[in-house]
Amino acid sequence: MSTKGYITRVVICGLCLLTQFTTAWQEYLTFDNCYNIYRVTERHAYLLSWSGYSHYTGCRVSFHGYDSFYPEDKYKLCITVTNWTIENSELSLKYYSGRGMYQEVLKKEYTQSDNPVQQWCSEQDEFVDILLKTTRSSPMRSYINVQVTASRTFKHVNDRETTSAVVGGIIGVVVLCSIAVFCMRWGHYCKKAAMNSRSNDTAIYTVQSRHQQQEGLSNPGHFTEPTDPPPYDSVLQNYDNPPAYSEIYIKEDPQYSSSRI
Repeated sequence: MSTKGYITRVVICGLCLLTQFTTAWQEYLTFDNCYNIYRVTERHAYLLSWSGYSHYTGCRVSFHGYDSFYPEDKYKLCITVTNWTIENSELSLKYYSGRGMYQEVLKKEYTQSDNPVQQWCSEQDEFVDILLKTTRSSPMRSYINVQVTASRTFKHVNDRETTSAVVGGIIGVVVLCSIAVFCMRWGHYCKKAAMNSRSNDTAIYTVQSRHQQQEGLSNPGHFTEPTDPPPYDSVLQNYDNPPAYSEIYIKEDPQYSSSRI
C-alpha cells in the first residue's frame, strides 16, 4: 500500500470514530413497558411495537424530549406508524400531549379500520403518551409499529460549550495531522530500508556467483591438465621382477641359525 493510500485510510477511520458518537440509534420497546417515561433526542429514537399476542385493557407509554447533557435544549416529538397490520382484533390507538404528565389532551385516535400513515408532531417541550387498548389477543398476523423521534427546536449555547467545541476541534485536527506526518515519515523509512535490502541482496548474489565460478580452480585464469595414473604394465613389471635375495633382510631365530652351522 502506498503512503497516500495509508494516510487516506487513517483519516477515514478517524472521521468514522468522530461521527460514531453522533450517529442516531433506535431502541425497541413493546406495550408491556406501560407507565414508563422515556427520554427522546435527535440521537435516540424509539420503536414501539405490538405483535398481536398480548391483550391490553389499557397500556400507556410516555415520552419526553430531553437531553441530560444539554438540559436547557428544547424538543418536539413526532410519531409515525410504520406498520399497521390488524386481523381478527378490535383495538384503539390514542395520542395524548401536554406540558405535564397529567395535563395531556387527546390529539389523535385510530381504530383497526383506519390507516394512520401521516406523521403527527407535538408542540415544543410537551410530553407525549401513546395508549393502546385491545379487546382480545390476535395471533393471526397482527402487527403495529410506532416510531417516536425528536426534533430539536431550541439550542442553548454558552461560553463553556463553545470553548469545549473549539478546543476539541483543534485537538482533533492536531491528532490527524500528527498521524499523517508520522505515516509519511514511516513510509519513507520503510521504502529506504527496502531499497537498501535489495542492494545488499544484489551484492551478495554477485559475490556468490563469482565465487561459484572460481570454485575448484587452484589458479583462476589458467588451464591445468589432469594428471593420469601410472600405466598398468609398469605395475605388473615391478610385481614380476622382485628385488634380489640379498636385498631382503630376514630375521631368523638364533637356535635355527646355530643348528644349520
